[in-house]
Amino acid sequence: MAAVSALIKRIERLSHELLDEETWEHTQRVRKRALLFAASEHLSEDQKQVLEIAALLHDICVANGIPDHGQEGAEQARRILINLDLPTDVINRVCHCIETHNEFAKTRPQTPEAKILSDADAFEFVGPLGIVRIALGSKRSESDSARSVKDRILITGKKRAEQLYTEAGKKAFNSWWEREKQFFDDFEHQLAE
Repeated sequence: MAAVSALIKRIERLSHELLDEETWEHTQRVRKRALLFAASEHLSEDQKQVLEIAALLHDICVANGIPDHGQEGAEQARRILINLDLPTDVINRVCHCIETHNEFAKTRPQTPEAKILSDADAFEFVGPLGIVRIALGSKRSESDSARSVKDRILITGKKRAEQLYTEAGKKAFNSWWEREKQFFDDFEHQLAE
């Protein structure tokens, strides 16, 4: 167990070095949420370790600006994990989690760990945090309005809600999603006044 803990700490330090501060904070939230969901989904210790490693490395290529950063991230994670002498089976499972963690992935998550990571990442796009993240990440143009940004937020949230896999993820996401929809009903009411 001490060896696993030391390995996780090493991967954590490496991830922190590779990521900008905003992405690192996102990674920490996804990691925390993924481990919380894992407890509800009754994962084994081995599965939790795969999940935690994948959560720490899931966005290592996000700065490259490609929507499906999961594929490139999985390739980079594979090189990192090979250098750390992890077993091939563990590397493959971690890489599957990373390459399927977002809505742009060409394939859907197949393992419990990959489904949990996808749900934990999706949670970042709902509620007050999601509203801010999507609004800040939206492409801005002269024709953008508050209403068009709101529409992008709702479309993104709806799309992510349709791609949830675990009961824990669905429950947590839907709780915030209902509040978010109420917020935007209030938003429309204020615009109409």
